Amino acid sequence: MNIKEKYNFGFDYLSLIIFALIMIPNIFWAFVPAKNDFLRIESVTPIVDTIASVFQFIFIATLCFIIPKEKSKNKTLFIASCCCVIFYFIAWIFYYIGIGNITLLILLLSVVPCLAFLFYELSIKNYISFLPTLVFTICHIIFAVANFII
Repeated sequence: MNIKEKYNFGFDYLSLIIFALIMIPNIFWAFVPAKNDFLRIESVTPIVDTIASVFQFIFIATLCFIIPKEKSKNKTLFIASCCCVIFYFIAWIFYYIGIGNITLLILLLSVVPCLAFLFYELSIKNYISFLPTLVFTICHIIFAVANFII
């Protein structure tokens, strides 16, 4: 497979919008702690966190700046991605009002945003960003399980 035949360098504004939407609750959380803010802990997985940060940067860069030449979108996967974003916002609302099982909320806050990106990448056929997103997802799940569930 020749990457130059399937992809262009450019800018995908919708990728940036999805990233920004996913980051809104995180930015809000950074400045406005919840009344039972159990997410504010010192991580026991610093190496995994570093790997996650590196791959997060790579997947966002490849998602936003490497554009598949094939323009058709899989609407079902795109809708799944949008539903994940909405579900992510709902999970944050439950977190802030203190409703729900802590373990379930941790898993939702860790897995759902990653699924939003993975579904979106598949919907636009950006397979280059899929692998770094998958590595980030695995690291994000390891972080959640090691720091909050075990």
